[in-house]
Amino acid sequence: MDSFKIRPQPLSFFIKHYVWAAAAALLLIPGGLLVLMQTQVLEFALAAWAVAVILLSAALIHTHLHQRAYLTLAGEELIYEFGILDHHRVAAPINKITDVGLDASWFERLIGACTLKVNTAGGTGYEILAEDFPRREVDVLYAELMRLMRKTPGSLPDELAKK
Repeated sequence: MDSFKIRPQPLSFFIKHYVWAAAAALLLIPGGLLVLMQTQVLEFALAAWAVAVILLSAALIHTHLHQRAYLTLAGEELIYEFGILDHHRVAAPINKITDVGLDASWFERLIGACTLKVNTAGGTGYEILAEDFPRREVDVLYAELMRLMRKTPGSLPDELAKK
C-alpha cells in the first residue's frame, strides 16, 4: 500500500479559533471611519485600522502555518505531525491501535471537516487527536485503518494513494 498525507482544512481552523478576530476587525474598520468623521483626528482612525490589520494578519498567518500539520498512513503506521514552534510527531503502529473514532460538530459537518481520535494499547486517552481534517479524506483513512486492523484485503483509491 502506498502512503498518503492528509492536511487540515483551513476554513474550519480559522472559524473555530479566529472568528473573534474577524468580527473585531469588521467593527474596527467602520469604527475608525466613524471616529475620523466625528473628531477629524486621523491618528485614532489609523490606530483602529492598524489594529484590525494586525488582528486579521496574525489570524491568517497562524491559519496558514497550521497547514503544516498532517496525518500520514505509511506502511504499518499512522503518523500525526503538528506544531509550529514546537514540532511534534506521534506514530501509532497499526497493530497497537485499539480504538479509532470520528467526531464532527454541526459546524464541522456543515463545512466537511472532522476530528480523528486514535487510541493505542497501554495508553491513557487518545494518542492522536487530529482536528479540522477534511471528512471525505478521513473517511477513506478510517476505512483503510479498519481494513489494516482487521487484515482484510483492499487498497486505497488511486487518487489518494498518489498524495
